Amino acid sequence: MRAGAQRFVLLLVKPSHYDDDGYVIQWFRSAIPSNSLAALYGLAQDSAARRVLGDEVEISIHAFDETNTRIRSDRLAATIKAADGGMVMLVGVQSSVPSTSPVRCASEASRSRSAVSMSPARSRCSMESMPT
Repeated sequence: MRAGAQRFVLLLVKPSHYDDDGYVIQWFRSAIPSNSLAALYGLAQDSAARRVLGDEVEISIHAFDETNTRIRSDRLAATIKAADGGMVMLVGVQSSVPSTSPVRCASEASRSRSAVSMSPARSRCSMESMPT
């Protein structure tokens, strides 16, 4: 790193899948590497080489695949905290919540007197009627 340069940490995290009880499905070795993770890593390297954040900013890129790596959120946060700035990107994530987000569900819930619960196992928004 050059003297006087700022450090920006980019953390690319490819989440694994989870079983019905909410536990991560993890393997000692992955059979197939994540193409999405590789593609975004390449784009991030190109951005770092072109210095898209400015000449005074060094971009440090770290990629993790939860399929074969334990993700420690406290360590990710510490890595960003130790730098001058940073961002965590979730790679290859698809939501099964039909066209709504938990935040939108929460605002709808307050208007329709419904309760919103987030299932930790599935991270899905569910609406339940409240007694009036």
